[in-house]
Amino acid sequence: MLPANSVASIPTLLPILDGIIFSGGIDIAPWFYGQEPQIGIGAYETDRDQWEIELCNRAWEAHVPMLGICRGCQLMNVARGGTLIQDIARSVPNALLHNPSIPHNELSHHIEIEDDSALASIFKTKILHVNSLHHQAVDVSAPDFKVVARSGDEVIEALEPIDPGRFALALQFHPEGLFERYPDFLEPFKALVNAAFRRGCQSC
Repeated sequence: MLPANSVASIPTLLPILDGIIFSGGIDIAPWFYGQEPQIGIGAYETDRDQWEIELCNRAWEAHVPMLGICRGCQLMNVARGGTLIQDIARSVPNALLHNPSIPHNELSHHIEIEDDSALASIFKTKILHVNSLHHQAVDVSAPDFKVVARSGDEVIEALEPIDPGRFALALQFHPEGLFERYPDFLEPFKALVNAAFRRGCQSC
């Protein structure tokens, strides 16, 4: 947990960060991605939005490795210029159930991972069964990102940078809820740690 949440603290914090996890949480205020609120949007906290967007962009410029989870995936996309679906059930025809009332450690639906992606290398599979606890999702991906996984209803489930030399993995599902039952879901966190280590070695 970072000991501050103000934009003014970022220049002090950034030099001591080896990597960042942008965690889950409530919705992102729609004007941060150029929209007005639509029916179906949930609660948002603009102070957090502003702080995390600025932190993401400063960290991006500094090539700090980052991992986004659920809201964190959406946040990274918005920070870099992408947009969101404000409510899947109202916007996606024939949508799967992405926000079931089941525990974080239960699997929900499958996603299909692009063959040539870093995510496929991390999980060593093209089809992955994941949990699903979100009602929003990435709509238009930011120019810096490519889509590397989708669910069966075409909802975007993962992004990674177009630049292969940068670690910035954005996952719509919650691996932290699954790793105790399914150890493979530790792999994104290991990848973040390894990326942070490599970056640290390069700066030595």
